[in-house]
Amino acid sequence: MTISRRTMSTIVQTPKPSSTDLSRLHAFLSSSDHPKFNLSSRFTIAQHMEHVKALVTSLHPLLLSSPTGTQQQQQQDRIVDLGSGSGVLGFICALTYPHVQFTLLESRAKCCDFLERGVIELGLSSNSNERSSSRVVVCHSRAETLGMSIGHRHLYDGVMSRRFGPSGTTAECAAPLLRQGGFLLVSDPPAAALSSSPNKNHHHLVRWPKNGLSKLGLTLEIRSSEMSAVTMLRATESCSEIYPRSRRIKFPLF
Repeated sequence: MTISRRTMSTIVQTPKPSSTDLSRLHAFLSSSDHPKFNLSSRFTIAQHMEHVKALVTSLHPLLLSSPTGTQQQQQQDRIVDLGSGSGVLGFICALTYPHVQFTLLESRAKCCDFLERGVIELGLSSNSNERSSSRVVVCHSRAETLGMSIGHRHLYDGVMSRRFGPSGTTAECAAPLLRQGGFLLVSDPPAAALSSSPNKNHHHLVRWPKNGLSKLGLTLEIRSSEMSAVTMLRATESCSEIYPRSRRIKFPLF
């Protein structure tokens, strides 16, 4: 399935962070002495924006059509950035969609310290002392642990993933976090990038197999195409209580 013309027309109108916000983001990404976090040493802010553009723009029509974005304006949409790392995707999304609460999920303590500093320096923390009201929350946890937590399981409107891991691992970690009707957005090689590959058909058939997704209550809704390097899956049913498994990396579902 490819992205419809109607969806693409919505994507064109996606809001953008202000020039001031982008300048602050650039300054923050340049602030660390550690090469792992000083991302400006490798890419400009424009290049960072281009790298995450497909995921950021794909969020827009989904937020417009979500229950919390229409009928329940008093509630925030809640989205998890799976394996946030240095926070480029999460921070750009948070600056683009200020009405959404983003949870930056990361298992490495040093990354979480960096993310926490970014939340403060970019003005993404709340004035309230209640953590749940913050625009951006940094969560130091493994994804499979969070998925089994009562305080997080089936409570998110969306999960986004960029370079988190294999498709089976990503789906198994994301599905338990999603409410029924929620979405999973995954950065995926576009069809155009696969056109010269002899395994192109194999990629489309195996990366997101129907049988594997059904075990997690997920359905493939939008496949990456020449227009967008993003695959979208929908939580059509609640994920089984047996997922996520603690050994999901060693034995992925697909």
